[in-house]
Amino acid sequence: MGMTYREAEQYLNGLPRFTAKHSLADTQRCLDALGAPDRRMRILHVAGTNGKGSVCCYLSSILRCAGYRTALFTSPHLVSTRERMAVDGEWIPEDEFVRKLEQVRAAVQGIGEELPTYFEFLFLMAMLWFAEQGAEIAVLETGLGGRLDATNAVRKKELAVITRIGLDHMQYLGNTVAAIAGEKAGILRPAVPAVCLAEPEEARAAIAGRAEELSAPLFSLRKEDWQGRSLPDRRIDFSFCYRYDLRCSGGKLPCPEESPASPGQALRAPALSAVLPTAALYQAENAALAVCAALLLMKREDSAAGSAAGLLPAVSREAIRAGLMCAHWPARMDEVLPGVFIDGGHNEDGIRAFLESAAAIPLSSGGERRLLFSAVRDKQYESMARRIAVSGLFRKIVLVPLESERGISGEELRAAAATMRAAPGNGEAPELSVESAANQAFFGLIRSRSAADQVYAAGSLYLAGELLEGLSRAGLLTGEKQNDQF
Repeated sequence: MGMTYREAEQYLNGLPRFTAKHSLADTQRCLDALGAPDRRMRILHVAGTNGKGSVCCYLSSILRCAGYRTALFTSPHLVSTRERMAVDGEWIPEDEFVRKLEQVRAAVQGIGEELPTYFEFLFLMAMLWFAEQGAEIAVLETGLGGRLDATNAVRKKELAVITRIGLDHMQYLGNTVAAIAGEKAGILRPAVPAVCLAEPEEARAAIAGRAEELSAPLFSLRKEDWQGRSLPDRRIDFSFCYRYDLRCSGGKLPCPEESPASPGQALRAPALSAVLPTAALYQAENAALAVCAALLLMKREDSAAGSAAGLLPAVSREAIRAGLMCAHWPARMDEVLPGVFIDGGHNEDGIRAFLESAAAIPLSSGGERRLLFSAVRDKQYESMARRIAVSGLFRKIVLVPLESERGISGEELRAAAATMRAAPGNGEAPELSVESAANQAFFGLIRSRSAADQVYAAGSLYLAGELLEGLSRAGLLTGEKQNDQF
């Protein structure tokens, strides 16, 4: 009798996570042992510090609206490991999850000195399942870094996207933005188009340097290339207008750095607008990256027959707009109940973006904002706490531990609370407390609020996962049966 889904999860959880990885050559041998599933679909690869999961979500939604059977591999998961692999929006079923684990385990015996790590195993399972499901396109999110990430073992890519770069995972990727960007730029391939942001400049320069070495056309987006405006109904009015012509000319994609410098000569892609179903202002940036990537995948009017190899002719502006308007990425300023938001911001840039979005959500007269905060110890949690305190947005802040062993301890929570108390906040100092259970504290904040108050949770994707699981158990997630006590 085979293993159950729970046993499969336990097996995976027993694999090493943060040890030395296999080489990419080892991972490629594992892929070959599984029938080279990466060669059976087109690959879009996304790396970055913040926003890469959201960009993957937008791209996947756009491609599905264009009619392509689309696979999506992301990490980490919030509640179920099955979230990490989906085809056309449907998670892998439990029985298939077990079957793929057993197939991978049998195929990779003897390849390399040890079995694949936790993340490598899940990637191999996903690729095998995607191929068996007949996925035409796979959107892959890197796990950590890019250059040495298991997802970078795929042999051919159609496009690469690098999202905002910041200081995170420095013990693995380097201590400067340029060094981290260099690791992320490891996903670029010769002559394969890539999209990134024009800021921070040290990140763009590192990415551009690698792109030049590989003759990879690089499209770097500036802030003026898109706009995002908060709407009263807690959605984002989004518009995009790229500075340069994105059409192919004779089968060659032009690089912005080679485009005419004069504003009168530079061609502009026609504006594209959509309403994003999110209160997160930062999603406008991620949507812009996805839109630029999608435009690069479109069939160009002046492409000669056969010159558009690798492009996706069914992608249209209508599909792009529809994909943006129906995409939802959980735990990104996610309004899980009326006036209750969960955000996965888990580093300084993420918290900055979270605070900007929270400030843009109108607060009813007499209302106050309340925050539940936690973090993992390998993040710069004191800097995150200080930024939250200085914002002056929250009247009440509760700090809680995580169930994860990576979570900050009670002593570290109290140190973070002391940091918040000492920070020069904007206005009245917040009421601070440290509690012992995340869900109990979260439900307490919800129960005790007035009708005008807003409740937020931020600081860790682990925290977001715990809270979403707690809300689900209670039948309180938006769209499920509501409980009168809230």
